[in-house]
Amino acid sequence: MKKFTITQITPVYINPYLSNLEEFWDLSKTAGGICIGDINGDILTITGTGLSAIYAVPDATPYIEDDTDFVFHKSDGSVSTLCNGTRLVSYDFSRIMVNYLDVYPYTIQWIAILKLSSSPSTTEMNTIRDLYHLSKWWDNTLSAYGAVKGNRTIGKSTWTAETIPIPWFLTGGIAAANCIGAYRAKGAVTLAASRNNLASVLPTYDLLDGVAPDFDDTLGWGFTGTQYLRTGIIPENDHTWSAIVKFSGVTTLNGGSLLGCCNDSPYALFGIFVEYGGASTKRFCSGGFADIAGSAAQGVFAVVGTNQYINGGPQGVAFTTIAGTFNRELYIGARNYQDSADNKLGSGNIEYVAIYDVVLTGTQINAIIAAMI
Repeated sequence: MKKFTITQITPVYINPYLSNLEEFWDLSKTAGGICIGDINGDILTITGTGLSAIYAVPDATPYIEDDTDFVFHKSDGSVSTLCNGTRLVSYDFSRIMVNYLDVYPYTIQWIAILKLSSSPSTTEMNTIRDLYHLSKWWDNTLSAYGAVKGNRTIGKSTWTAETIPIPWFLTGGIAAANCIGAYRAKGAVTLAASRNNLASVLPTYDLLDGVAPDFDDTLGWGFTGTQYLRTGIIPENDHTWSAIVKFSGVTTLNGGSLLGCCNDSPYALFGIFVEYGGASTKRFCSGGFADIAGSAAQGVFAVVGTNQYINGGPQGVAFTTIAGTFNRELYIGARNYQDSADNKLGSGNIEYVAIYDVVLTGTQINAIIAAMI
């Protein structure tokens, strides 16, 4: 009787380095724009055909961390909607290995991603270069390993990540973690959109209506003495917080609160007032208060730690000292006093508001003002 020997065929991705692959996709298995990974079953989405097709890996932590060259993502870790086949075959990446035909039409066959924790040896990397037909210039040194690619020239092809514009509330080098709330009414598409906290991708500290303000995309929120917005944000009474507000069109005053909160007793305050107490006085509050003569119909006011800024200029007026822990959320267009709207902006518009748990510098304040279109 003739004997048969059964030989198990090892998938190409197993040799080498299977334990250090996040995922491996064999594009010949793509169906309906979906390619299921051979290792974890994670999905690679492919929209379109040929090198113009858009590729997207799962929008999940492992893939964001592994993508150190920001190929499938932008430089802030958000998903790129422009990662097409041309990008994938035109550059040499640290952790993303793309096997494609060495000659035209450069069809992509496999895509694999190395885990962030992986660190292949030279021998392992040489095997990977042969297996995936990576460029002989992958590490900017001509190697005996890999392949000569018809779409490449001499030297490593280095990818430059997509960048995103710095948002107005982080200009001047402000860390994203320090912006607690950022709201833009001027230029917003709708009132609902203007309530979104731009400093968070989650609905954290999105604004709620006390009484909904009027809305105009060229003017921002319109307050007439009865309306206000709730932030949910409770600042600290330790002179480490900052807030900045751009406003315009103030024609009548009724306490003139741009934003604010106040405890019952002791009466610790945080906020900014265009006019306070029926007198022509601007009031800035951070625990205690600092009064500055005159009111204003428009401008950019900020309270910053132990200082105040008017249109980018520091005022340097000492705050009175009032102890106590803030126990009420900040209102916009009013001062939250005993959980009711008080000291409202009589008539005027608020365009921008940003709140921080750090003391901003003068340079940062002026950068924010310049970015407020």
